[in-house]
Amino acid sequence: MTIQTCTQCAKSFQINDSDHKFYEKLNLSSPKRCPDCRLKTRLAFRNERNLYRRNCDLTKQSIISIYSPEKPYKIYQQDAWWSNKWDETNYGKVFDFSRPFFDQYKELLLAVPHPAVGYRFQSENCEYTTYQDHSKNCYVCSGSGYMEDCLYTNWTNYAKNSMDILGSHDIELCYELIDCKKMYQSTHCQDSSVLTTCHYCYDCHSCSNCFGCVGLRHQKFCFLNEPLTEAAYQEKIKNFNAESFIKDLQNIYLKIPRRALFLINCDQCTGDRLVHCKNTQNSFYSDILQDCNYNQDTYKNTDCHDMTRAAEAQMCYECIGGGDYYSCNFFVAGEHASYCTYCIFCFNSKNLLGCVGMKGHEYCILNTKYSKEEYEKLRIKIIEHMKKTGEWGEFFPINMSPFDYNESLAEDFFPSSKQEIITKGFNWEIKNISNFTEQNHPNTNEVFNCALCGKKYLTVVQELKFYRLMKLPLPSICPNCRHLSRMTKRNPRTLWNRQCAKCNVEIQTTYAPNRPEIVYCESCYLKTIY
Repeated sequence: MTIQTCTQCAKSFQINDSDHKFYEKLNLSSPKRCPDCRLKTRLAFRNERNLYRRNCDLTKQSIISIYSPEKPYKIYQQDAWWSNKWDETNYGKVFDFSRPFFDQYKELLLAVPHPAVGYRFQSENCEYTTYQDHSKNCYVCSGSGYMEDCLYTNWTNYAKNSMDILGSHDIELCYELIDCKKMYQSTHCQDSSVLTTCHYCYDCHSCSNCFGCVGLRHQKFCFLNEPLTEAAYQEKIKNFNAESFIKDLQNIYLKIPRRALFLINCDQCTGDRLVHCKNTQNSFYSDILQDCNYNQDTYKNTDCHDMTRAAEAQMCYECIGGGDYYSCNFFVAGEHASYCTYCIFCFNSKNLLGCVGMKGHEYCILNTKYSKEEYEKLRIKIIEHMKKTGEWGEFFPINMSPFDYNESLAEDFFPSSKQEIITKGFNWEIKNISNFTEQNHPNTNEVFNCALCGKKYLTVVQELKFYRLMKLPLPSICPNCRHLSRMTKRNPRTLWNRQCAKCNVEIQTTYAPNRPEIVYCESCYLKTIY
């Protein structure tokens, strides 16, 4: 193990033996930045939720895009980008050994068309969604799939007729859920599963008709953790006082013990929210990983380090978005790729170096096609050149991101002040982010002022129908503030050392030592809850 000082935040960080072996295997030097700074930079290359109206540079039609009109990129609407009306190799450049690699790549990034909303596959009536697949009739959903009639969801799959959802799956007729699964007709729940007609519940599982409950298993007709008859339960709900209810719920919330970490069927793992993982370190919100370090929101990855929102990858490093990768490094938002390095929006391709927007190509450098022999020789020379310039082994420089910090995922996970961000080299713009006017939105019903940020926001017809169906009041804050509020209710993706509140054994947890929750080790938690 070695100790390194991060070149971005100046904090010291560890590089353990498994990390060193991984970098050697990939012919990479040890990273110069700490895991958090590496993650922050990757996140700054992905905008999921902030949408703008601009014109397609090919069809000239008005479209919705994750790129604001002021951005100097060529943007094509999805069908046009995937069409044969343009050829990405026409933008090819010959590598200039007198210049740094990233300077040449930035020019290519500005020249090659970008897909308007990242990618969207097999979806119908989902104009305002990003990174979406297999969905129908969805509005402002991002990083989600297999959805129908949903609004304002993020990182959610297999959902129907639901709204304001974060990180939840297999749900129907639900509202304001955070990290839940198998839910029906439930609202304002977090870290729960298999609930039916439950509201304001936390860490409850296999329950029905529960209201304001914490830590319950296989219960029904409970109000603030008190078992009731069905008639008494209905009477409680009908007549409850909102102010006293919130106070009582907070008291229960602090009295019920929490598990230190959510690690299910994991072997030799550190992190939180891991399921079916083996030999995985410092990773969060991921399933079915093996021999991985520093993964976030990933699925079915093997022997991968520093992966974010990427799935089914093997032997990969520093990628964000997409999946089905093999031996890909420094890759942004593609799919079905192998042996690709320093690439953005490349699909169904292999053996690429420094390419943008490639679809079904191989043996290309800076979008220029070569024979296999030419490619392999030139690739070796370029890598040696990048080692001399100090570029090899580092992710894209932050000044190459098409997005400003406060419109990217970095702001979701690392909220920061404008001054702090600019000091560290990120861009920051104050924009009326994600808000459309009546003139350019066909389904507008009313415009409101957000009670938190003060910005104007719309309600759309589909949204109003959902509120009526679920008998919910109209929210007083905008969709963006609602999303950020849900994000703050998650624990930070940081591990602290503290003691189990029951047996005093040393534990790692995402609950900071100064937080008031009662935190148990896994053994004590299971004995208490079950």
